[in-house]
Amino acid sequence: MKLRRGIPASARRMRIAVGVLAVAACRIPDRDFPAIDSAAPTQDAASDAVVDCTEGQPCGDDDLCFEGVCGGDQVTYLGEGCVVRKSGSVWCWGDNTYGQVGIVRDVHECGYGCVHQAVRVRGVTGAIQVARSIHHACAVTAMGEIWCWGSNSHDQLGHSSADDDSCGNMTGSCNDRAQRVQHLPVDDPAVEVAAGHHISCARTRRGAVLCWGDNHYGGLGTGRQLEGETDHPQPVAGLGDGVLSIRAAASKGGYACAIKGDRTVWCWGLNVNGQLGHPAEADEPCADGRCAFVPVQVIADVDGHPLVDVVEVAPGTRGACARVQSGKVWCWGTGTQGLLGRKYLTTEAQPAPVPSNPAGAAALTVTGEHACMVTTQGHVYCWGLDQYAQLGYGESFLPPVDCNGHMCRPEPQQVLRVRGLQVSSSSAATYVLDPDGVVLSWGANISGQLGHLPGALDDASCDGVTEFPKCSLQAQPVWGLSPELPH
Repeated sequence: MKLRRGIPASARRMRIAVGVLAVAACRIPDRDFPAIDSAAPTQDAASDAVVDCTEGQPCGDDDLCFEGVCGGDQVTYLGEGCVVRKSGSVWCWGDNTYGQVGIVRDVHECGYGCVHQAVRVRGVTGAIQVARSIHHACAVTAMGEIWCWGSNSHDQLGHSSADDDSCGNMTGSCNDRAQRVQHLPVDDPAVEVAAGHHISCARTRRGAVLCWGDNHYGGLGTGRQLEGETDHPQPVAGLGDGVLSIRAAASKGGYACAIKGDRTVWCWGLNVNGQLGHPAEADEPCADGRCAFVPVQVIADVDGHPLVDVVEVAPGTRGACARVQSGKVWCWGTGTQGLLGRKYLTTEAQPAPVPSNPAGAAALTVTGEHACMVTTQGHVYCWGLDQYAQLGYGESFLPPVDCNGHMCRPEPQQVLRVRGLQVSSSSAATYVLDPDGVVLSWGANISGQLGHLPGALDDASCDGVTEFPKCSLQAQPVWGLSPELPH
């Protein structure tokens, strides 16, 4: 891999209340979103604010006016290539082939389907959380509604694909404007949404979980009585009420997980590599191997004891990780590219703690074949597949390991000069919300997923992509989220 390793000058940062944003680092999944309180700015932040400003207009030191405060529309929630801002607007960037960025698909800023800066999603207001998969995205609002956009090939947007346009030269149907999901309970509003491979799921205020979309691999968790796909949200079998959090594998994983009220983890869907936390042989045959069509509890040892005290679960393509109350991280599934955080590149259906796990994990993300965490001190650590520099840059990084022809780092490595409050990722890129309210990114930039023009800044050639620079080792700010950065 040929990459420049210099560290860029820090971008100018939006002035926000760090004390307010710090809540995000300690967010636990059983809290209703938003994770960040909308309280008034701290005294220090207020001293910098220009209260007498014109709403929506530039103000102060290259900021925007929001609610009478200069720079007040800070990022409150960081998703997979999308964010929610205090105003309730949703902004996304990257691959828009299926309309998953939420703007007209005919807009190509840097090649077909490429949007290289954050743009506002059309049709969504009052959002508090956003989730994005490879081909579609969904947001939940403060009113308990869910709005989805992008590919609707398997009715994952919550309405019939017959109502949408075709995806041009891509298969299936698409909608590049957010549409409200129909048929959700009117007396139990949604508080959280998850977007997986051809599926979407919602958690309600009572803690019930409903999913819709493709059930060929059991991704809806309803059992085999529902074959094919549906645009009607279906209750996930066996979970009951009181679920604290839900997540779905955003890349081509075909499964989802939930944390129940007793802080145990239950997963369902495709289980080729033990990513559900139990051996695949225990599940039913399905199209691509073995599938669990109803939730199965994740087991932590050979005696059958469950993984307990879980506060966050993060499913990836072929493996998953969980953060427990002690601050440790446990992982399971395919480890042949370093995802399990162990020296030995094995596949393990039984969860085990990451051996060199830094103390005090406060946030966790897994997408594709790599994982990252933020500690209570704000340090960022990553491990797993490093084919596209998605693990970032660190002067003390251990030498990479050859993992089936690709570079990986099977033990957590601290990312240099990056501090975070929230962390998220796509299959080959990583995102961090830093204490100054700036969204930073590194990794692959093939479709603008780093939020800047491919080949700009410090992008360089990377493994498998040599025609022109499309990867970045260095943390770079996402364009379009602050007036001081390119629009």
